[in-house]
Amino acid sequence: QYLSESGERLAELRDDLAMLETNRADALHSLRLHAHRLVGSGGSYDFPEISRAARTLEELAMRSDGESAELEAAVNRVAETFRDAAAELGDASPPQ
Repeated sequence: QYLSESGERLAELRDDLAMLETNRADALHSLRLHAHRLVGSGGSYDFPEISRAARTLEELAMRSDGESAELEAAVNRVAETFRDAAAELGDASPPQ
């Protein structure tokens, strides 16, 4: 179930990235919050690799001035960890 909701979580992160163009402070705060939630939920659901990738994103967002390329790469890494976890479990519909 956790992995089935990952598409929604990734959409939130990508929406935050898109908001960086207009309102950096609010977007960075939202990105940090969403990443922080993934750090906790990844651990709670026994997906430590998702927690690690989300922690990296959270830390980047904390010290970022809104540079989206580095943040986008970190979001892509979170997405990759979700796909890897789904593949390991044989999920036929991994998150995008």
